[in-house]
Amino acid sequence: MEALLVNTYTAYKTRESKVFSWLKEASQLDAPFRVNQIPILAKSIVKKGLAIPDTIVQLLGDVVSKRKEAREWYKQRRVEDMASGHAHIIKVLEETLATFRSAKVSTAATSPAPKPLSDKKSEVTNLFDLLKIDEARNKSQDPSGEDTDDENATAEDQKLVRPNQKAKGKKIKSGKRKGKPRKEFKVSKAKTKRDKFAGFSDNSPAIYDEEDEFDEFYFIVYCFFQDFNKIREYIQERWCDYQDGLLGLSAVALTTNNALELLQRAEKELLMMIPPEDGTYEALSSMLFYDVGLAHVDYSKDTKLKDDNEALQESFYEEADFLCLPRYWDLCQWIENTPPNKIAADPRRLDEKLEYEAASHTEKMDRDKSIMHEIISECTLLKAMHNDPTFIPPGEDEFTLGIVQMLKTRDIPIWLVFASQIYCDIRYILEEEVTRCHEELLATGHRVRSILQRYRDFFVKHDLHDFLQDFVETRIDEVECWVTEDFCGPVRERLWTSHGIPKARIEPYYYLRRQPLLCGMMVFRFSLTMNDLGVKISNGYGGTIGAAHLYNAIRHELPDFPYWMDMEALMLMHGSQRIFRRDQPPSNCGQYTRSYDRTTGISDMIEQRMAKNMSGRVIQPKNVEDRGLISASIVCSMYLGRFDFVYEGRAPQKTLPDIERLLNEMANDEMEDMAEGLRLLGSNKSLLLGSSTIAAIEAGSSANDATVHQALKQKAFKDETLVRQYQNTGRLTMIQLLNTLCTRVARESYTLNFNYFSFQERCLLLLKAVSEEFTSEIKTFPDFEEGLFWDRGELPCVPYFLFRLMEDDSKKADIVERLGKVMKKVVEEEGDWEVVAVKKLFDRETVAGTTSANKQLLWTADGDGVGVVG
Repeated sequence: MEALLVNTYTAYKTRESKVFSWLKEASQLDAPFRVNQIPILAKSIVKKGLAIPDTIVQLLGDVVSKRKEAREWYKQRRVEDMASGHAHIIKVLEETLATFRSAKVSTAATSPAPKPLSDKKSEVTNLFDLLKIDEARNKSQDPSGEDTDDENATAEDQKLVRPNQKAKGKKIKSGKRKGKPRKEFKVSKAKTKRDKFAGFSDNSPAIYDEEDEFDEFYFIVYCFFQDFNKIREYIQERWCDYQDGLLGLSAVALTTNNALELLQRAEKELLMMIPPEDGTYEALSSMLFYDVGLAHVDYSKDTKLKDDNEALQESFYEEADFLCLPRYWDLCQWIENTPPNKIAADPRRLDEKLEYEAASHTEKMDRDKSIMHEIISECTLLKAMHNDPTFIPPGEDEFTLGIVQMLKTRDIPIWLVFASQIYCDIRYILEEEVTRCHEELLATGHRVRSILQRYRDFFVKHDLHDFLQDFVETRIDEVECWVTEDFCGPVRERLWTSHGIPKARIEPYYYLRRQPLLCGMMVFRFSLTMNDLGVKISNGYGGTIGAAHLYNAIRHELPDFPYWMDMEALMLMHGSQRIFRRDQPPSNCGQYTRSYDRTTGISDMIEQRMAKNMSGRVIQPKNVEDRGLISASIVCSMYLGRFDFVYEGRAPQKTLPDIERLLNEMANDEMEDMAEGLRLLGSNKSLLLGSSTIAAIEAGSSANDATVHQALKQKAFKDETLVRQYQNTGRLTMIQLLNTLCTRVARESYTLNFNYFSFQERCLLLLKAVSEEFTSEIKTFPDFEEGLFWDRGELPCVPYFLFRLMEDDSKKADIVERLGKVMKKVVEEEGDWEVVAVKKLFDRETVAGTTSANKQLLWTADGDGVGVVG
């Protein structure tokens, strides 16, 4: 994971290292050189007539540009000595860049014009492509004229490239910040000694002066906060997308939670790079706020602030907000004023209504302070409840866990300060609609419980043995415990009633109605576990796979047979290899039989059925774990082990290391097929019969549908580009990582929420209807004179017998005609129930329309999808 992420400082040092390493190699130096010697080396290289790779010139330009950004950042705060420090390095690098560019111009004037690059190649300007191209060109343009082995250079680069810096996003207000020269800031020797400052490598091609190293410390701080701003702004944008109905709650919550994991990781990596005495939020904020921030105001020049105290205070607040200092003050104030193990009980909070609209800095700080006090007060309850080892809320988010840990240790980590600000940002974006997240959680709970109860009743009604009955009951109990009931309610009620507060004043679900992140994580967690359990249940009794093979056969034998959209969706999600054990679905009678046998192991099942000692027992195929369906969701396979404690019985683990596996699997994913999968939800065309799929979709699309499909294909291309970048370099920026995850979760929302339970029921009923139609034919097979017993799991034999019968040309036409009649009734009446239900699930209008006090969103799970019950 360390090698996966590239932050601002890492990217800069990678570029710088590439340039410096090339300078050293081109100059044929055995020892490192000083930064001041770089222009001399450059002129020497040009004088020798050595070729200068285009990528070196471009990388050097990027290095200069990033240094200038830092200089401007400090100049805006009147930190002139820091700005001048960067100016010294910039001057050296700019002089070198000018030398190289001049040499390139001279070479171009005397050489034939190179063949123009394609538009795509000419746009290769990002770090990852530059580094990949740079390695190849350096080999071909080695000064010695021979190919060089860059294994050592790569190792050297890796030493220079430091782990990912702190990635904390915070929106930066526009407009320049004015200031005056900072107060003299004396640095101890410990801060400037190289062995104390891990931001530098002793194996660097270039040697920095002591003053440059101190400048580099400030440069790291600049890069650190730049990454923080990027991530905070990215998270803000995603919650705005959720607010606008463009992104689902589970996708934005999971992305935010992973951003908080990045913050924790970034804090650890930052602490490895800076002196220990500077490794606290208090130290960093004091340096930046008092040394760079508050002291930046130039009273002699900023006349508009001179007599305007309010404007001056706003300027100070702008600096404090940039550093998230108000959130640190809020956390410190709570720790200082609240004894350990104290459960907060301020009756004023019960009737307090937040005013989200804030004009002045005081109002903004008061608003966010109230938000923080709300959540911390509730976390004091959670802290006490966490003393019970069985108290493990499903999908508990990193922010909540961080606050609870802070209350236990009385220590405030850096990442938690920024996480607190992100939480306040989310609350401000959602305002009063923050309770909508809890309403979506309730809707999810009702949906899960309704689906599972219906499935349980189905098996009881038909006297079937459910192999996973215990897990079904566990899921129902989870919904009752964590969603239907207010899991904090009893503790909160005892607390307030002990202070003389009547029950009527105690708001139900107080915590969850103010915690959108936890609500989203719980929704995501239930989607994961329902998907996993649904896939496992689909393999029980073979109903889903058996119906899939029958549908494939009838579609090939009767080309005009109507499309079964639910089955089309299932086939698209799981693919031909998993359902048919073939690259393409079988298309003739011989293939039908062989494919079905390989997929289900039906021959083994029939042998068990014929064995005398199998009477009354449920037959099972051999190697069942290698057959049937598995989850089609990469996200599910990544996160199930963390959140599904029922199966694993282990403590939750961080999931950032699994991101690399996500990217590897995406590299093998067919992006076009996934785009078609999303398109299926609005299409009446088949996605089963091979290469004509896209043409069939687009031919039947309206102009608007075609636009949507084209957008999906463009998105797939972007994903492929990202995957290629990862394959070539093994690197991603933190924003790319978060965006990859967010996009994948959003894309797999339909897959995660497909109702395998209801679909399995209908597939079993279909097989039963088919078996009744062909009872007389089935009884002609040896040892099946009494027919099939579906309570023994014998219904999967139905497709096998029919396929065997269809191999006889004299019987085929009659079998196909009768089978088509039985299946057509089912397909025409209920062929798209699951697809329509999933579409309604993600229809924001459907969800939002049920938020009044006298309505409740329920999932009827009977084919009608989402229904509103008064």
